[in-house]
Parts: sequence; structure tokens; C-alpha cells
Amino acid sequence: MVEAIDRPELAVAALAKLHIRLAALERRMFEMERSTANPQQIHTSMFTDPDAPARILNAVAYYTRVSLAEIHSRSRLPRVSLARHIAMFLLVTDGGLSRKETGRMLGRDRSTVIYAIHSMTPSLRTDIEIIRRRVREGIQ
Repeated sequence: MVEAIDRPELAVAALAKLHIRLAALERRMFEMERSTANPQQIHTSMFTDPDAPARILNAVAYYTRVSLAEIHSRSRLPRVSLARHIAMFLLVTDGGLSRKETGRMLGRDRSTVIYAIHSMTPSLRTDIEIIRRRVREGIQ
């Protein structure tokens, strides 16, 4: 814990992981409450890898050269908001998080997440595919 105090970026990364796991657990609980089937039969394909959102955030941070702390910050610098938008897009499409969960995790509203998803231009698709490949292959 002393290391996290000395290095705030570690504390932010640990907090992000906790938010991700909490969102996945909340979603599972909702699915179980809503389901009339046996809880063991609930479809959980999106939750087979609970670390996927953390890996997505790390890959986006590495590829865009923006720290996790900056992605979680309120900064409106173009390079930071672009990295945040890419992260939002990938968290919803590949990470299995809802727009609301993604917004909550990054300290934004779901409408901001919707805007980020719709703002992905064809020129960004190449960057997104590179990041996706890095996440799938486990490359930082």
C-alpha cells in the first residue's frame, strides 16, 4: 500500500480495476434478478474475462501515450480526450460494459460515452484495430 501512496498512478490503476470488477458484479446481479432461469444458466459470455476492461485501458494508455490518470481526469486536452473516447468505444464494444458502466468508470455521463462512440471516424478505425489486437494478444 505504501507503493500506491508514493506512486498515485498505481492507486488510480487499482481503483480503475475495482470499478471494473464492481460494474461486472452489478451487471451479473441484475442478470440474476431479472432471469427466471436457473442462475447457473445465465449467459455470461461478456464476463468470461473480468480483466478485459483493465487490459483495454492499459492498451489505450500505452498506444496513445496518455497515462491512466489522465484518461480518468477531467482534462479536455485533445490528446487526452481522444484517448478517452477510444477507451470508451472499446470498453463498450469489446469490454462488455454498458454505456452507463463505462461512463461511471471514467467519471463521465452515459451521454458522453454515446457521443464518443458516434465520434469514431473511419480514420480512427485503424488505431482501434491495432489496440484490439494488442488486447487480444496480451501485448502492452
